[in-house]
Amino acid sequence: MIATVGADLGLDVDNPLVRTMEDDFHCAANSQVLKDLHRRKDWNGLLEYALLLAETETAQRAQIRWLAKEAADAMAAGLQ
Repeated sequence: MIATVGADLGLDVDNPLVRTMEDDFHCAANSQVLKDLHRRKDWNGLLEYALLLAETETAQRAQIRWLAKEAADAMAAGLQ
């Protein structure tokens, strides 16, 4: 179902590295917040937002590693 919906939207659902419109929106929103904080010289706010983004990236990397391990384990179990 998801692949069909993605294909209907013109997404390359077989390639997980393709950025979606939602990804672009979040990137633009984060960039705007960082630029606004910099323009206002809100150095503490800029630091806090950068730390939040770094923490989010770390959590996403951990999720990706877990998902990859789960997929590899499932494939290995299916091959036995």
